[in-house]
Amino acid sequence: MEVLEEFLSIQGEGSLVGTPAYFVRLARCNLRCPWCDTKYSWGPGREVEPAEVARRAMSSGAPLVVITGGEPLLQQAEVAELVKELRRAGFKGTVQIETNGTVYPKALEGADVWMTVSPKVTCDYFKNDVRTVKAILNSFKGELKLVARARDLECVKKFLRELGSVDKPVILQPLHERDYRSEAAELVRAVLSDEELAKTVRVIPQVHKLLGLP
Repeated sequence: MEVLEEFLSIQGEGSLVGTPAYFVRLARCNLRCPWCDTKYSWGPGREVEPAEVARRAMSSGAPLVVITGGEPLLQQAEVAELVKELRRAGFKGTVQIETNGTVYPKALEGADVWMTVSPKVTCDYFKNDVRTVKAILNSFKGELKLVARARDLECVKKFLRELGSVDKPVILQPLHERDYRSEAAELVRAVLSDEELAKTVRVIPQVHKLLGLP
């Protein structure tokens, strides 16, 4: 599998925020979000055997292994092998896969994983596949995570209406462009003043950014 980096930190996003985690960032992405904070992941990485990555993840002692990117489901066969290697080695914790929701993970069907599905729903980059997002959310444990600014909320609501009802947490994550604290506060105020969103989403900033962690 093509890997860019591995590191130990806490999960700074979504429902699992605060959990000590071993991160595996895979190379390559099929989207080009203009506000992406990991543009270095768009290119190639180094070839590593899934079993080798699993050994390092197990050695970290973290209860959460996060497979992120890039778009990790572009390498879903290798990701499935990594999950199998972790379970064979006795890993009892959570394996989280962060995906943009454009690729259905056929190779992972039946696997014990947590899917964080993050379609792109900003008004200036509305790139998503509603049917694929819904299929992933219906087939796996996980959550829906939408990155947005206060000015994107009409586009967020448009996507949620198209998606329809889902039995998963809906996380709204502030998009970071300038001053993250003020941008996050602005998004919170906008959600609180929106009756529709205030009933359906949780606003969770990226804690690792606020703490200066990777």
